[in-house]
Amino acid sequence: MFLKNLKNIFIYFFFFFFFYFFLPFFFNNNKIKLKSITKFLFIGFLIENYF
Repeated sequence: MFLKNLKNIFIYFFFFFFFYFFLPFFFNNNKIKLKSITKFLFIGFLIENYF
């Protein structure tokens, strides 16, 4: 169970860093959209781990 959660944490952090560091180079005007995407991923991460 712990290893499964660790894998999910790794996947979420990978997507978080991907959205946060690589997408702004392609979408310079979409910073607000980018922050909402990362917030959505973080909320999904919390829901998956604690509920």
